[in-house]
Amino acid sequence: MKEIELKFQVPDSALSGVNEALQALGRAPAIPMHAAYFDTADHALARQRCAWRVRREGDDWVQTYKGLGADAMTRVEENCPLPAPADGRPAPVLAAHSPEVQQALRRALNWPEQAGTPPAALVTVYDTRFERHVRTLDHALGRVAVCLDLGAIEAGAARERLQELEFELIDGQPQALLSLAMGWVQAHGLWLDVQSKAMKGTRLAAQVQSAASDANASRQVQRACQPVPLPAVVQTPRAHLSALLDTCAGNWAELATPRAGWADALALWRQAHPRVSQALAGTPLGNSPQWQALDQALQAALDEPDTAERAAELATSAAPTGWALAVLSHLQTLN
Repeated sequence: MKEIELKFQVPDSALSGVNEALQALGRAPAIPMHAAYFDTADHALARQRCAWRVRREGDDWVQTYKGLGADAMTRVEENCPLPAPADGRPAPVLAAHSPEVQQALRRALNWPEQAGTPPAALVTVYDTRFERHVRTLDHALGRVAVCLDLGAIEAGAARERLQELEFELIDGQPQALLSLAMGWVQAHGLWLDVQSKAMKGTRLAAQVQSAASDANASRQVQRACQPVPLPAVVQTPRAHLSALLDTCAGNWAELATPRAGWADALALWRQAHPRVSQALAGTPLGNSPQWQALDQALQAALDEPDTAERAAELATSAAPTGWALAVLSHLQTLN
């Protein structure tokens, strides 16, 4: 029930190079994907940072639950095969999941135990339609699937392009994924995006919903899509460092597209960054001269943006992603 993966945005200028690199790994047909994501109109699942979808993957139908994991590269995930729907319309089946996931979904959706059918308020909030190009990478520490997804997220008439590269650990150690991903980041100028398809779909659905619902409901939905706040006090060093990294990476994902409120996201990133440095003090990573140089350069760069466009340039540059991959690598050494 654990998925270990990282997702990177592919700039337009890098797409042809990424395609060529995939082709060099061998030829394989693209897999058409169409997923329907289910939630309530007020986004009860999204508020719990989990997602529930039914996806057609080529000729197969798969239902998936995703929930929060221990860090930015780990998610709780459970996949269940489903028969093809008779009418072609995907619909979730609670009983397909394990008792643990059933309980999590019932709790998030306020779904009574005695109710066998989904709450009437459960609807398809958004869809994803894309082609997935998959190859397998071998590393001394494990095997990793690299997946190029090209398509769109759709909510009503609204549409947001998908152009991202995922690295998912098939077997072995997370360091295999981190090492391989770093090579592709350096070769193609990718940037780490911790915002899932589900989070982006929720944002897109909220934009559509805001045109048809009252202002108060719109604000409730949009809160989940706002800049990521500094974490509350947590119990373990690993959880604390992971939460601070989420704040940094979540806010540079917000900044990647210039939009209103960018200054708040930048301010939170600026506040979280030195706290990561403090949390790493005295650790092997924190004592590394190479890391210290990278960390100090990024800290200095954070003081420079004075417009949304300059903040976006920094957010999508190589420095934050390389910095984050180093922190994630360190996290894998902690209990």
